[in-house]
This record gives sequence, C-alpha cells and structure tokens, in this order.
Amino acid sequence: MFVCFLLGSAVAYNIVMIIHRLHFHKLSRFPGPRLAAATGLYETYFSAWGPGIFESEIDNMHEKFGPVVRITPDEVHIQEPFRTSSYSDDWIKGTGELESGHYQGRSVHNFQYKRPSISRARSLLRVEVNHIINTLIEKHQPHADSSYFMPGSSKADIYEQLLLSTQGLLDGQRNWVSNLSNVSSLLWHAYASLPAPSSSVNWAGFYIRDDKFPALASPVTSPPLPGAPGSGSVIISTTYSCSESQILLLGPFHGKPACQEIRFGKGVCGTAAAKQETVIVPDVLTFPGHIACDAESRSEIVVPILVNGETVAIIDIDCTEPSGFDEEDKKYLEKLAAFLAENCDW
Repeated sequence: MFVCFLLGSAVAYNIVMIIHRLHFHKLSRFPGPRLAAATGLYETYFSAWGPGIFESEIDNMHEKFGPVVRITPDEVHIQEPFRTSSYSDDWIKGTGELESGHYQGRSVHNFQYKRPSISRARSLLRVEVNHIINTLIEKHQPHADSSYFMPGSSKADIYEQLLLSTQGLLDGQRNWVSNLSNVSSLLWHAYASLPAPSSSVNWAGFYIRDDKFPALASPVTSPPLPGAPGSGSVIISTTYSCSESQILLLGPFHGKPACQEIRFGKGVCGTAAAKQETVIVPDVLTFPGHIACDAESRSEIVVPILVNGETVAIIDIDCTEPSGFDEEDKKYLEKLAAFLAENCDW
C-alpha cells in the first residue's frame, strides 16, 4: 500500500511539474518542442546517442522555431546572428533564466566562448536577448514585460536592460509626462531585482522644473491667489527673475508620497539642479540642509537632466541603506538622463 502511495505521489508530482513547465514557468512563452519544455528526458534521449547529437538537434530546433528556442525546461538557446531584419511570428518575446550551457565551440556575436568564460557569455547573451525583446516592443505588449528584470543579473546588466527598455518604450513618444512615468516604473523594478543595497531603494522618480509642466508652458490665467490684492485673476509668469527663484515640482515616481516642491540650491535635489552635476550622498543625515521626505531614506543619488545648458528636471533615487549608490550608478543614470534630455519635448 505504501509503495502504491509513493508511486501515485511521484506520478502526480510529475504531472504537476509538467503543467507548470508548459504553462506557468518563466520560460513558458519561448518557442520550442513541447516535450523539451516538459522534461529533461528530451535532452537525455539525444545525448545518449553520443557527443554532439543534442547540439545537432538544437540546430534543427532553430530551423523550426527561430533564433531563440527553449531546449530544456530551464534553458533557452540563442542562435547567431542576434540582430536580423526578420523574426518569426511564431516566437514571442519573454524573460527567464538564460542559462544554457551549450555555448562551447560556438561563435556568439563575433566572440568565441569556452567553458572557463561561460559567465561572461551569459552576461552578454542577456544583453543581446534584451535587445531582441525590445525590438519587438510594439508588437508584443511591452508594458508588463519591459519591467521584468532577470534575478541574479549584475548591476551593469540590469542598467543595460533598463536603457534598452527605455529606448523601446519611448519610441514614437516625446511627452515627458508619459515617458517619465514609464521610466520611474522601470527604475523601481530594476533596483528591486538587484541584491542589497540596491534592492533597498525606497523612492525612484523625477522632479521637474515648474515651467516645464504643461499647465505652465505659457502664461495662463488662474483664480486669485490667497491674499492677493483686488478680485481679478492673476497672471502666472514663467520667466524667472533669477536662477535662485527656480523651483522643482514633484513628477512621476514610485515610492511614498514626497515633497511637492524643492527650490534650486536647497537639499540634495536642489543642489544637483543648481550645480548641474550628479550628487551622491552616502549618508543623508550628514548632508547640510537635507530635505527629509521619507525618514527611512539614508542615502541618495540625484542626476540632473540638462537641455541647452539648463536643468529641466532631475532623477532622484533614495535608498534605506547607507552608501546605497556608487560610480556605476552614476555612470548609467547619467546615460539615462542624457537619453531623456534628447528624447522628450521639454
């Protein structure tokens, strides 16, 4: 009886695992033989015939399914060339653990990889797959999938994917409100996928110079300001009398409610905006004049977005751990700022 129970449990477990692999696994949307996706026995069958047989079968899979194919329940294989003008409509972009061990002796984008450098191969392959994914953004529901960042990737890999996703999501759209809304989401999910301290980011978003908001793009008529003399309307001017009078207003972000406005030169954000340079603060408690929007924040990085020599907005990232940001964050966030400066109408 006990043996029958164990046998039945094993059968039930395998059925559940097959259903999971075919329909709910992270790689379930990559194309490939259903049997290969369901069980590792598919690889075992071909490998049993001798070395190189399964590799030949992989080539057959590529001929049938396209440049990216699922070869086992937990592996995806990528075929050179990565960039091509035509992609099969039969394969749909997706994400997953691109950890194939079948790169030995294969040419990957003009590089030869042997097993001692397999981690480097995987790193580059992640970037290449993300490029393929983002070229199909309009065709295959970009919004949800673009915010998926592969766990276990390096910070550089995550930033590279973020830049590629930003490029795809901003294609054909120059409205900064829409664009920064998407980018703030990308930033939030990107940091969440990284180990500490990056995973401790508790605020990611933007502050925008107030005259860049649509309602203030030109002088407008508004109701009387409280305490203003007379009963007529008030004309709001977008011309600053001096640079110190410039104000940053809260823009798109992810995190707790934040300060509504910050004057140029005040706090970390205002300092970066006024100096037009990135400011990294390892411990905000030691920064003179720090504006505490969230008491849990311990470190911060602020990167200005510059257009025609003027600060039009800033990228603001907070972390609940001290020393949450370094020169690598600075390098990639400045690339992001430069891209947003060129690809949004300010």
